Amino acid sequence: MSVLAVPFYVFGKALSALLGIKESMTTQFTVSMINAILTAFSCVIVYRFALDRLNFRSSTGLFLATGFGLSTIAWCYSEGFMSEPATTLFSLYAVYFATNPDKKRKKHSLLFAGAFLACAVSCRLATLLAVPGFVFYHWMMWKNEQKAAELWTDISRAAIPVVSS
Repeated sequence: MSVLAVPFYVFGKALSALLGIKESMTTQFTVSMINAILTAFSCVIVYRFALDRLNFRSSTGLFLATGFGLSTIAWCYSEGFMSEPATTLFSLYAVYFATNPDKKRKKHSLLFAGAFLACAVSCRLATLLAVPGFVFYHWMMWKNEQKAAELWTDISRAAIPVVSS
């Protein structure tokens, strides 16, 4: 989580130099905005997931994204310097890429899903509990389409970033 705050800290220092404001105030302000921005990106992913994966209309996707942003506990976590918004964003990205229906981009999507799941695990170790769900999902989706060796190759492709983190 602290690594994500570095660009915001640098931006706060630059803003302090430009505006002539006390450095501690601007850096604290810019770093405190990180979770609000991550939560907003999570809402965008919910919107894209509704459109791309669930084939909902744009208005339904907007309703779901707004509901996620305003009606869940996501906005409460966006106020402080907590790891939950980053974990949520990375987990949503992992699910988004893991559920990519495009057969041509499956290898890249699984690698991205594993990378985002590894980022989520690095933010919050309890996210490891989601890994069996990813394995089960891939087993259910590809059990009739592929040979067992190809299934385990695909699962290991997504697992490489998680294990290496």
